[in-house]
Amino acid sequence: GLRVALSALRNALEPDRQPGTDGQFVLRDGETIRLATEAGIRVDVEDFSKLLKLARASESGDQEHMVAAYENALALYRGDFLEETPYAAWTEEERQRRRSEFLAGAERFATLLLKLGDAERAVRWAETMLAHDPLWEPAYAVLMEAHARQGNRALAVRAFNRCKKRLRDSLGVPPSGRLIGLMDRITKGGDV
Repeated sequence: GLRVALSALRNALEPDRQPGTDGQFVLRDGETIRLATEAGIRVDVEDFSKLLKLARASESGDQEHMVAAYENALALYRGDFLEETPYAAWTEEERQRRRSEFLAGAERFATLLLKLGDAERAVRWAETMLAHDPLWEPAYAVLMEAHARQGNRALAVRAFNRCKKRLRDSLGVPPSGRLIGLMDRITKGGDV
């Protein structure tokens, strides 16, 4: 149970620790077990949230700094929270929250990249979003707009059709009015 797992964790982190002692990294206080953040332990999910906030705060400053801040923050997201325990109910809420946080941050960043005229990098981030959630409709909007700005309406239409099929097959719903409106503007050759 928990006692065995705690012992294994302590042995892995501090193999030279004296048996029966707390050690430097994992502390127990009654029924509470925690990581000793004062010992310099950092948790990626906490760093991810902090860096994402810093990236948002950097939007009004230097563009190069803002791009680097977003890329550093988003690079910390390496997949679903505790994905090795997908059926543990207690992790599902946190998993969904972190995934949504990543997708919203990546969407905001990709949209900023479009405004900066960097359609190529916006496409990469849209595809990254879709790798994490193939039903994330805003990623398709970024793809469509980026391809249209690069003068490739065929790829924009293909992105729309891909979205339409995924939404229909998975959820039985059509694309949003926003996406349909964007598709109309692209096919009519208007500004996106």
